[in-house]
Amino acid sequence: MLRYYYLYLKKIKENESPQELGRIAQDIVAIDLKLCNHTILEYNLVGSYDILTEFNGIRYVFEVKSHIKRYFEIENINKIKKS
Repeated sequence: MLRYYYLYLKKIKENESPQELGRIAQDIVAIDLKLCNHTILEYNLVGSYDILTEFNGIRYVFEVKSHIKRYFEIENINKIKKS
């Protein structure tokens, strides 16, 4: 299964623009967070951050970046205290 996933991502990286790769990466991160029992509060394609989640009463902000070199990473993971 992991081999198939790796080959699929490699094909996407070769064929898609950096912007589309960023959107796909953001979708993958959101799905993974949901599978880890995070509650997705906001999901933005454009804005100051990409994904706002809540887990065990703590809110998290995730910024997914796509780079010209065709790889992606999660940046700026910040805890926001519940008000």
